[in-house]
Amino acid sequence: MKKNKILLIFLFSTILNATSLHAFELISKSEHLQFLGKKSDKKQVTFRSITSKKTDLPNITVERPTVDVKINSPTNIHLSFKASSDSKIDIDSLQFLYGWLNLDITERIKQNAKITSSGLSANNVALPDGDHVITVKISDSKGRTKEKEIEFTIE
Repeated sequence: MKKNKILLIFLFSTILNATSLHAFELISKSEHLQFLGKKSDKKQVTFRSITSKKTDLPNITVERPTVDVKINSPTNIHLSFKASSDSKIDIDSLQFLYGWLNLDITERIKQNAKITSSGLSANNVALPDGDHVITVKISDSKGRTKEKEIEFTIE
C-alpha cells in the first residue's frame, strides 16, 4: 500500500512538472547586450511596416504585446496573418529577426509557439529587461513578402 502511494505521488508530480507552463528564453542577456549598441528611448510597443506600393501583400497584425499595458517578462506574443484573396499564407516562409544585427530567432519561436496560417501564439516568452526590436517576415503563395517591425520595452 505504501509503495502504491509513493508511486502515485511520483507519477502525479511527473505529470504536473511535464504540463506546467514555463517560460522559454527567446533572447539571452548576452544577445540583448549586443543589441544595446543601438539603444532607443522607447517605453511602449510600436509597430513599423516596410511599405510597398503593392496592396496585395500579406498582412501581419500584432495582437500582443499591446501598446496600452506595461510589459513584463515572461510575456506573450500573438500575431495574426492574412493573405489577399488570390493567395494563401506560406507558413514555411515565416521568419523572425532580432535587433539591428538581424539575429535569426525563427527556430526558437517555431519550437515554442503554435503556428497556423491565420497566426502565431507564443506564450511565456522570456526576455531580458530593456528595449527589444523583433522583425517578422511572412510570404504568401505567390511569393509576396510582408515585413513588420515590433519595438517594445520589457520592464
